[in-house]
Amino acid sequence: MEREDEETGMIEKEEGGKKVWKDVVIGVLLLCTLSLGISTALLAAKAANKASSIGEFFCQISGTIPSTPAPAPSPPVISTELSKVVDETMSACSNQGYKYTGETNCTCMDCYTGARCQTFVGADKCSIDANGGSPYMFAEYWVRYPETEFQMKLSERLGYLPAGIRSRLEEGIRKLHKLAGNAVTDNMNIVFGDGSTPLLTLVSTILQSSTNSLPLKVWAQKPFYSGYSSLSYANLVKFVGDEENRTTAAADEKVVEYVTSPNNPDGEIRTGVLSHPLTVFDKAYSWPMYTFIDQPFNTSAHPLSLWTLSKVTGHASSRVGWALVGDKKLADAMQAMACPIGCPVESQLVAIRAIEHVLSTQGELMKWGRAKFTERWGRIGEVFRNVSCYKVRNPRAEGYDRYDQKVYKQTPPYLWMECLNLPDQKSCGDMLRSYGMKCRDGEYFGMPKSFARLSLYVASPVFNVLIQKLTNMFANTC
Repeated sequence: MEREDEETGMIEKEEGGKKVWKDVVIGVLLLCTLSLGISTALLAAKAANKASSIGEFFCQISGTIPSTPAPAPSPPVISTELSKVVDETMSACSNQGYKYTGETNCTCMDCYTGARCQTFVGADKCSIDANGGSPYMFAEYWVRYPETEFQMKLSERLGYLPAGIRSRLEEGIRKLHKLAGNAVTDNMNIVFGDGSTPLLTLVSTILQSSTNSLPLKVWAQKPFYSGYSSLSYANLVKFVGDEENRTTAAADEKVVEYVTSPNNPDGEIRTGVLSHPLTVFDKAYSWPMYTFIDQPFNTSAHPLSLWTLSKVTGHASSRVGWALVGDKKLADAMQAMACPIGCPVESQLVAIRAIEHVLSTQGELMKWGRAKFTERWGRIGEVFRNVSCYKVRNPRAEGYDRYDQKVYKQTPPYLWMECLNLPDQKSCGDMLRSYGMKCRDGEYFGMPKSFARLSLYVASPVFNVLIQKLTNMFANTC
């Protein structure tokens, strides 16, 4: 009996032990499951910035508030990287092309090819476009500031004159001029247009009606901006920069003088030479990245000047230009012709975003531009050193600069060059194009065919090719 009881007790004890171990195993499994669930939930909560500690997590799921919150740990490096905004417009294409929003393929720069523009085809097997003035190099600056991106809902600002946009842009432009120190805008009216070139046309038209002279003659000193020749139209306006010399133009007080300063194509700092009351100043390149600024432009003495967004921030396709006009009636007439029922709001928003960035960074873009053009002119100087058949014709004056508080040598955005000892019937432009460099011929600026202009606004990879091509041409022809 005792034996049976002992055996029964041993069996019960053994079964009890098994039950205990079973309970332990189940408990461990439950604990592991709970721990895994908590860890997963905690990671998810931390990723969503909802809990920074286990204590906070339990408080969240229990609905209680801890009496002493645990200090939040430093975020892991990976979280910082994931939250960082990156502009891959250029990096997605090996920094030798552009991948634009909504497009799947790269648009490669001149002389580069491949799905990601990774392949350089060779300087002697391609052509580069250095003819126009599109400021492509500015993209290299803006990709560093992806936070400048803005979005506009299609439900917004549907009216012709959306409230607050014009006044905000005008305020930004006045502050921009003050920051650069290139113009006094006090008591000046600001007229907006889709770029400064159309403003040239409407200024000519309005001045023609005020002088009662048909056609209105427009004159500029050589070399003049090539776009002035397009001002001639119908029987209203006629550009006579090619036909009339300074003496002839000065004799006619109804001739309107256009003064580009710094000048396009050579960067020369100019003043009016005709001493006529009708003088229009084109100030597109009067910014710190191109020239020294010894004093603000005297808008009181010259109450009609034209400016453009494209040459200060690079946003040429947005087509934003403005005029500083002293006469209120003239300003109203110009604005009525330029944007009768309002200028495009999308363009104004681009201008506002870009200008406010320049202001908030205390002109970082202008400092970057100076450094960029200074480096490029240094390389150009090296290429032309000891070359007798080709000459740089940019004056590149030096002067004390109020912007940097030191002497600065001009860094114009165009190379104005002359080709000497050219073969018969061949122009400097012909020579450059034969080596794969598209340029603008000197005749467009009222100069002999021995002159040509090359744009330095090209992106850095293209500028490198330009230097290679110039070096090859000099070695083979001089």
